[in-house]
Amino acid sequence: MNLEALLAYGPDLIIAGNSVNKEITGELSRIATTVVIDEEETNVWNDWPSLVTKFGEILGQEDVAERYIAEFREKVKDAKEKLAGLEGTVAFVQVREKEVWLQGTDYLKTYYDGLGLKAPDADIMKEGAQITLEGLSTLDPDHLFLGYFNYSDKSIPALTDEWDDTAVWSKLKSVRNNQVYSINGELALGYGPIGQTYGVESVLEALK
Repeated sequence: MNLEALLAYGPDLIIAGNSVNKEITGELSRIATTVVIDEEETNVWNDWPSLVTKFGEILGQEDVAERYIAEFREKVKDAKEKLAGLEGTVAFVQVREKEVWLQGTDYLKTYYDGLGLKAPDADIMKEGAQITLEGLSTLDPDHLFLGYFNYSDKSIPALTDEWDDTAVWSKLKSVRNNQVYSINGELALGYGPIGQTYGVESVLEALK
């Protein structure tokens, strides 16, 4: 945290995390009124509706927060209904410059539970892990989402660029059937409502 930049910004209110901002809570409170959120109790990393609800309470805008969450859940419900007839398994991977990470079902509950998508049958799917092309070929999903972290800046390389001309890649079911989809991984595979809204819309557009 750049405290000088924060001071120059001149906030009236600062909302901080009890863990991530633990070392600077005192400094923050000298800049402006500071409300500290218990990150574990509110589950800020895995349940953004709880965090939005907390924001609503802090700001006296409970109705705004409730409406925002309801609209998102309605969007997910509508998408799930439209994808009810989807056949086959779906996998999401996070693509970075030098590594690729399989995103687990525990992490992507909005997509797997919320949209009713079926994951490949493998133990690794629960929590996810760093994965190679050979590991991906073992899963061999029918639909594959590549969540690029260079989506907005193609000058940054992506490890999957090296996969395109390989025999293993060409034999994947998703590749053979033209069911590989590129998405913005920084948004779709993140924690918050803006990214997950984008993700739901992108998944629906790709699979409907």
